[in-house]
Formats: sequence, structure tokens, C-alpha cells
Amino acid sequence: MALDRTWYNTLVDDDGSGLTGSVWNKASVDHVYDDVDALFQIGSWTPGLGFGGSGGALGTFAGTFLRVDRLVLAEFHIALTSRGPRTGYAEVFGLPFPVVANTFHNGIVTPNSGMAGLTSAILSFAVGGQATLFLYQLSGSASVNLTEANFTNTSDIYGSIAYRTP
Repeated sequence: MALDRTWYNTLVDDDGSGLTGSVWNKASVDHVYDDVDALFQIGSWTPGLGFGGSGGALGTFAGTFLRVDRLVLAEFHIALTSRGPRTGYAEVFGLPFPVVANTFHNGIVTPNSGMAGLTSAILSFAVGGQATLFLYQLSGSASVNLTEANFTNTSDIYGSIAYRTP
């Protein structure tokens, strides 16, 4: 998202060449804005839901992200119309940026409707070097991966995670 640079035009009394005027000439201010633009990113991404390492679920998939330098906050919404034929562990894939290697990050997932067999809150786990979230729930002192059995053709979930990217 580029910053609006028009507001400072009245504060700068040079011709825009950067060679005349005050210390706040347009060339130096533009350089600062370029650095800020590179530091912040806001956008959308399309998550996917799969089981056992591959996709197949159908529905509505939407996500947004905010990146500040190497920190990413990613949010998503998944509303299924078909769980698909795949089996195995549940994964949300396609994070907007990969997770930095040798790190682990946890997020939260809120079931809106259509989930099956849940005994606790849904959490997400991002492994360094990947762009995938593994979904699990707590069972006593252990974590248990969600599988296709926890999803129906009408499952509707929201989630968010903060993580570092390379």
C-alpha cells in the first residue's frame, strides 16, 4: 500500500529537483517514503484447506495480512461447501509469506459452525521454512491434530497468526 505523498507538497518550497530549497525538499522526503513503503505491506491472500498434505476442499477462502518488516499478522476465513475426498491431518496452506526457518509460531482458530468432535479450542501451528498451518486441539496435556473427521461439508472457521518471515 503506497502512502499518499501529496500532503507535503505545500510544505516544500523547491521545484522538486532536490537540489534547491530547505532540508525538507521533495527528493529527501520521497526517499523516506520509499523506505516506509518497503517496511509496511497490507494485502490479501487466498488460503487453502487440505488433508494429508494435499488440497481438495471446496468453498470460500479469504485472507488478509499486515507485514511490518519481518513480522506478519495473517488472518483467514474458510467456509466449506465440500470437505473433499482427502484424509489425514488438517492443514491451512498458502500463507502470504513463508515462516522463518527454525522457529515455531502458534495461532488461534475460531470455529463458527459445522465442526465435529471438538473437545477444546482449535489452535494452529506454523513450522519454520514452510507456508502452512497445522490445525490441532488440546487433549489433557497433549495436542491432537485435527483431521478430515473434524470437518463437515459446512465447516466455517476464522483464524489468525503472527509469525516472522525471512
